[in-house]
Amino acid sequence: MSVRTDMQPPRRLDTLSRMAESNRDRSNRSSDWTNRHIWHIQPVRDLLVIAIIVGLIYLGYLLRIVTAPLLLAMALAYLFEPIVRRMVSTRFFNRAGAAITIILAVAVFIVIPAVIGLGYAAFQGGAYANRFANNVIQLNRSVMHPDDEERRDALPGESWRFVRDQLVESRRRAEEEAPEADEQSEPDSENDESAEDGESPDAPENTDSPEETDDREEADSFEDTDEFNEYAQYEYDDRPADFISQLFEQAAAWVEDNRATIGRRAYETGTIAAGVIFRGARDFGILLFGGFLTAFFFFFMCKSYGKVLEFWEDLIPERKRGKAIELAKKMDRAVAAFVRGRITIAIIQIVYFTLAYWLIGVPAPILVGIIVGLLCLIPYISMVGVPLTMLLMWLEPSGVSWQATWWWIVLAPIGAYLIGQAMDEYFLTPVIQGKGTGMDIPTILFASIAGGALAGMYGLLIAIPVAACIKILLTDVVWPKFKRWTQGVEKDPLPIESESESEGDS
Repeated sequence: MSVRTDMQPPRRLDTLSRMAESNRDRSNRSSDWTNRHIWHIQPVRDLLVIAIIVGLIYLGYLLRIVTAPLLLAMALAYLFEPIVRRMVSTRFFNRAGAAITIILAVAVFIVIPAVIGLGYAAFQGGAYANRFANNVIQLNRSVMHPDDEERRDALPGESWRFVRDQLVESRRRAEEEAPEADEQSEPDSENDESAEDGESPDAPENTDSPEETDDREEADSFEDTDEFNEYAQYEYDDRPADFISQLFEQAAAWVEDNRATIGRRAYETGTIAAGVIFRGARDFGILLFGGFLTAFFFFFMCKSYGKVLEFWEDLIPERKRGKAIELAKKMDRAVAAFVRGRITIAIIQIVYFTLAYWLIGVPAPILVGIIVGLLCLIPYISMVGVPLTMLLMWLEPSGVSWQATWWWIVLAPIGAYLIGQAMDEYFLTPVIQGKGTGMDIPTILFASIAGGALAGMYGLLIAIPVAACIKILLTDVVWPKFKRWTQGVEKDPLPIESESESEGDS
């Protein structure tokens, strides 16, 4: 035993020496770039991570028929989580029952009324667009015949007559200011050449007799008048039967000569109509399938919402998990206060503006009310509805006489907007949304304008939640570290010299 005990220290030293040599060999191999794999190079690894993220996003885009309902279901599960918790706390529902109840309630009280309302709004918008197009056609005809007072009187209202008068006056000024030289259509050289040939420069070539020429000119001038169709019908009724038979024969010959063209156009028209019907049915089927997938994913996510949160929590490093969860809860309160609150407020504002526009006489009130109410998702953006409603009321006044006056067209939309804005600012926002975002009005306006300038409507929608999260990061993470750095407690986050150089200098 004593011999073995004496032999142990050399073995231990030998083991330590071998470990030291292996570490030196490993360090030498790691310092030699020829022994590294390409994914061991840090910039390459960073690029690979970025490529994987971009690839996943692109793959999700390619599979958007599934990923879009999945993401929508995640957002809806997040939005309805407070309602689910409240339903589960009553002990009448479990999470599965609460999810099914929410799906049925949304289908009955939101989806079906929304489809009916949007369909009627589309009908109103189409009818108004048709009336507007007819008014534009009448306006154009009246402008082309400036001396026809009957066409002017046929315009639907004083606003259209005002536009017509302005256009006519503009055309007259342009004609008066046009140089007289532009009215000459033929150069002098052509007149000289025709004079050398012994012909009058203004005399057109004509092989017909004077009587035939006069008759043709009279017929051409007569066909340009509005009464031509009535005159032609009158003449056809009084002409003999042989002329009618000749006319029928000519029409039949034209149909026979153009039979291929007529058939091709009819086939193309039928193909286009069938294509439109097929695309409409396909889009409707895709919409129904997307709705089914959204409800399907929502049920399972709502049922397992706690497990979803645990999954995301497990992805956070344990040493930073507490601080990260605390920041996530603050961001959740800010985002939830804005998203849930603004959606609820927008639904209420849609109902209000629809009724208000119907009462003050705005054309297509359902369509305009839905548009302006949706704009209430972004604070203070709904004010664009004021000039829009003024223009619509001016172009198509209400049948009520006092609603067609200028003071009503100007003051009624302003009053409707002020009432809606006051209701939003002093009642709906404090009660429904609260102060969860922690941002004042100038910050909200700045975030909305910046988001719209950078990413359009999508930027407007996400600007305020993103700004709230950035504010939380600045106040809870960046600013405390900056204060500790100014006090000399925290290390310089962007050192000019490396730590080894600073230690060598010391």
